Amino acid sequence: MTAGLPTAGATLARDLVEAWGTGDFDPVAGRIGWYRDPLTDGLTGPELAAHAQVWREVLDPGDWKVLDVAEGSASVALTWSVEVTHRGRVLGAPPTGRSVTLTGTDVLTTSGTGTRVVRHVDLGALAHALGHDVVLRPEDTDSQRFGSASRIPVESDAEVGALALTWLGVREESESDDVDRLSVEVFRALRASKGFLGAVTVDIGDRKYTLSAFDSLDSVRSVQNRAHRRAVRKFFSGRLCLEAVVTTWAPATSAWFRRCAGCDDLIPADADACECGRPAAKSTLL
Repeated sequence: MTAGLPTAGATLARDLVEAWGTGDFDPVAGRIGWYRDPLTDGLTGPELAAHAQVWREVLDPGDWKVLDVAEGSASVALTWSVEVTHRGRVLGAPPTGRSVTLTGTDVLTTSGTGTRVVRHVDLGALAHALGHDVVLRPEDTDSQRFGSASRIPVESDAEVGALALTWLGVREESESDDVDRLSVEVFRALRASKGFLGAVTVDIGDRKYTLSAFDSLDSVRSVQNRAHRRAVRKFFSGRLCLEAVVTTWAPATSAWFRRCAGCDDLIPADADACECGRPAAKSTLL
């Protein structure tokens, strides 16, 4: 795995790669005075060893390969690749079970205060390989929180007659993953339910919101969804979420404006075409 590495000044680099591969990180961690990678900064000793084990649990590694070594008078840059399997949450993404190739470079610099290690890994490329787009999100402020959202569209000409709003308070990331898995089953069943017109989900911190549209209050009441009933049982038995809110609303007013893509005139939402003759685009509420 490390054949061909230069011996002078690269012993620690070699041992570091082998430690990531075998999981026996304690011996090498004690020889590193300071460590940084894209997910942490300034670790050493037991904290560094624990961090390495978390990496290995999240991204289960196969054989590590040394691709290149550049050695200077006081530093070594070692480029490596490894086949990893996505076993745990990383970058906010729940485990996918996908196997991807991860490439990085460790730069080791020796000085009077010890050896400093900086690991460079392209987390954007990793996220993309796991099937996720990288989205820049502002930091939370005292007055505003930010998150992510998804839309579950249903093509229908029916008017919205009821909105169901649910929000769940999760206790930890693993519980958020459980809710996401249940939600996939819930929405798969909902798409086949009478009167379901689409939904939007929003995750912000420890809150998970779902806004669902139906053609009537009766359609909301008539939903028969095994996955939803299973989630409700888990909540009331104490096995899922810290709190839950479920509310149903009937629209009091509704105004829908649509602009013609040809002449920019506003046209009625239910019109098939604009007065200019251009067919009207159709859309759904959610």
